[in-house]
Amino acid sequence: MVSNKNVLLSILVLLLGLTAFGQERIGDVPKLPAPRINTDPIGPYPLPVMLAPDRPIFDLSQVAGRFMSTDTVGDIKTTILYEATDSLFLDITNSTAFFYTDGDVKYGPIELKSDFISLNWGTNIMYAEGVPDTTTGRVRKRPLFKEGIETYETSTLKYNFETGKAYITGAVTQQGESFLQAKEIKKAPTGELYSYFGRFTTCNLSEPHFHIQAEQIKAIPGNKLVSGPFHLRFNDIPTPLGLPFGMFPDQKKRRSSGIIFPTYGEERVRGFFIRDGGYYLALSERIHFSILGEIYSKGGWGGTLLTEYRKRYGHQGNFRFNYTRFASDLTEIQPVNINDFWLEWAHRPESKGNSRFSASVRAGTSTYNANNTLNYQNNVNSEFASSVQYQKTFAGTPFNMSANLRHSQNVRDGRVQLSFPEAAFNMNRLTPFQDLTQFELLKRLNVAWTFNLQSRITNSNLGRSPGGLNNVINRRDIRSDSIVPFNFETLSFLFQNAQVGGRHNIPVSSSFNIAKHFTVSPQFNYEEIWYLQQLRYTWNPELEGVRVDTLGGFSRVGSYNLNAGVTTRLFGTMFFKKGSKIEAMRHEVIPTLGFNYRPDYSDPRFGIFQEVQVNERGDTRMLSRYEGFAFGSPQPGRSATMAFQLENILEAKIFQKGDTTGKSERTKLIDNLSLGTAYNFLADSFALAPIRMALRTAIFDKKINFNITSEFDPYLNILDSIGANDRVFERRLDRFAWNNGQGIGRLSNIAVNLNTSLNSQARAAGVQGGSARGPGGVGAAVPMGMEGAAQLAQLGDLEAQTIIANAWNYVDFTIPWNVNLGYNLNLRRPGFAEAQITQALTIQGDLNLTSNTKIMVNSGYDFKTKEITHTTINITRDLHCWELLVNWVPFGRFTSYNVDLRVKPGMLQDLKISRRRNLNDR
Repeated sequence: MVSNKNVLLSILVLLLGLTAFGQERIGDVPKLPAPRINTDPIGPYPLPVMLAPDRPIFDLSQVAGRFMSTDTVGDIKTTILYEATDSLFLDITNSTAFFYTDGDVKYGPIELKSDFISLNWGTNIMYAEGVPDTTTGRVRKRPLFKEGIETYETSTLKYNFETGKAYITGAVTQQGESFLQAKEIKKAPTGELYSYFGRFTTCNLSEPHFHIQAEQIKAIPGNKLVSGPFHLRFNDIPTPLGLPFGMFPDQKKRRSSGIIFPTYGEERVRGFFIRDGGYYLALSERIHFSILGEIYSKGGWGGTLLTEYRKRYGHQGNFRFNYTRFASDLTEIQPVNINDFWLEWAHRPESKGNSRFSASVRAGTSTYNANNTLNYQNNVNSEFASSVQYQKTFAGTPFNMSANLRHSQNVRDGRVQLSFPEAAFNMNRLTPFQDLTQFELLKRLNVAWTFNLQSRITNSNLGRSPGGLNNVINRRDIRSDSIVPFNFETLSFLFQNAQVGGRHNIPVSSSFNIAKHFTVSPQFNYEEIWYLQQLRYTWNPELEGVRVDTLGGFSRVGSYNLNAGVTTRLFGTMFFKKGSKIEAMRHEVIPTLGFNYRPDYSDPRFGIFQEVQVNERGDTRMLSRYEGFAFGSPQPGRSATMAFQLENILEAKIFQKGDTTGKSERTKLIDNLSLGTAYNFLADSFALAPIRMALRTAIFDKKINFNITSEFDPYLNILDSIGANDRVFERRLDRFAWNNGQGIGRLSNIAVNLNTSLNSQARAAGVQGGSARGPGGVGAAVPMGMEGAAQLAQLGDLEAQTIIANAWNYVDFTIPWNVNLGYNLNLRRPGFAEAQITQALTIQGDLNLTSNTKIMVNSGYDFKTKEITHTTINITRDLHCWELLVNWVPFGRFTSYNVDLRVKPGMLQDLKISRRRNLNDR
């Protein structure tokens, strides 16, 4: 007997059919698939036997609508939406609906699309399979099943609404950035997938270029895949590469611990090696570690500790420490002894509170990069700097403070400078008279205060030597240029010679207008330096030099200066006749006058300088009591200097070719043309400073950027013979060059820079079309325009930051060719000596050899040495799911090559075949 629920459903569907389509067909016998037997535990097969003519069947052709309203039928408690382009058949007796051609059934988070779908609301079973084409016999469209964010393309699918279980055959599903194919898949209610005869790959083709094959694979979406015994296949050709079990974490969503595969190779010096292999430990979502090791057949070894950490809305950072050791008596002349370490630490805050802590540390032994890295930038860079900083703002007050630890190191000459502690206390500018209605000078008066505390340790330019006798001057400068090794043995001596001091700075400034167009900015600066010691100088006739003694005790050094500046802007516009290509030109002139006064701090009343005898003839010099201290001391000599600066900007409105609107475009002809100098009215000679000129513009329709700076000596230089042997000397006279027909002066320095970028088309914004590059190469940078920013916003924070920080690691195949050219010329001409000229040409370019092969070249030419500069050649070939990377330094100190064939980034990104040859290989 038919249940009440089925009767109610029959009436609702009948009314729906009559209302929506105006007619019904009853009694027709549809050609339904033959019955099948399936013992799968999900439930009985949902398709009925062939129907008899008296079986109640409804045919609703070309239907779309609701299968049921908010009523509950069986265990189905959610509205079902459906559509089909051919027809819908309802078997009321067997509680089954059949959808033909482009069927689409939506039930809550579930959606099924197929050319044939059956839905049984009595057994809660939904079934789908592809329908073969009557001509070719091939399935026209495979069923597509979606549940939440998971998507499955299948041959057949059976799903139980009540239990959430599913049985799938011929399935293809995406897990993170990879794909899982299997003959059979059983889906658990919790989302886990149990596959039989599965293939796992990052290749998105139906027949992938490579895959990992295993009889059993378990997939936990958003977490990892675990398999039994597996082996690797290339183009379905089996290989002996495999393991008894496998675990592949979904790195896009969650980090998991696992083994890091090493790279293998050989060096001439250190022998065969295994590098960068170890273990990745994910303690939590906030912190994880990588412990790597390296070993060499000739006895060397090393280790690396990597740490990344992050606290949401708090901070994030990474830490890296590497140590390598190797010793070999390769030859008696040149033994190899490597004992290097390198430390890197980066800490970035994310909070917006009143305090902020950040760090950027790069330090290590001077030979580390030469012995342990192929990165060209690290090898040629001799300067490394580090800083650790804490900042705090005191809410509700104008005060803030910062504490720093700074480190700078030159790995070529061994100079090291360490500032610790270094602190600054600041008071923001205050305008105490801002409420005044008159006296513009007082209304805009502002005052600020800064106090800097510094303790600086250095191993170069020390004021004393380790012996008991301090620096002795004998017809030479007080400073010593020796470099003391920076190691544990010398630390105590370096701390004894630490430079400690504090400096107050109080600027008081204002501004006002004269005649509405001139802005005047007067300023008074007071500076006071605190030290805990000072120097005393004594002439020592026995040593024929000056003895320098350090006296303890608090001492202060006060100084001040006065400044005033006047500036304005002048405009001139010239209009052209109609029909001219140029509509108008505008010339903007910005003249600036500045005045500075400073007293003579060598005057004895200041107590800063001491007059000291420096030779046996009795000649004297003024020496500072604070020479070489943390903040030094004010300079001797009075100064009343007037500085002059004149800037010019030239713009034009130009009609564009082919523009029928009659509108002109504004463009700059000269970005800046400046002329400047200064004159000291209190100097006894050579009062005029060198004349400086600079030009910045873009030429040839803005295709080439042009910059030039020059400096002219305004005084006369002559050659003179002195003495009986007529030796020729160069003399600089206190006479202006233009008074002797030599123009504005002698050109003493000039620098010219030209650069341009040419490519076949404008670069597309964003990161699409790029192929990931590995470290060590030089790729075409990815432009981060508005579109690219929008795409990055859709990615996770970690992914977006990685792409932005390593934009050069991506190669854009959409640009057929791109060339960046640069030319630099520097000329320095000291007096009548031969000019010192350096000039170089730099070339950076890339070219698509094919649609998926790009070659990139970074090189240059030094015109002085007549040699090609450091050259790198990089080749990238996109092999669909693989990529081939070749980095080659063909000659020079860092000659090397590196070849990597690897899977594109994804869950299998550690799968690679590498061959390296570095500068140690000969």
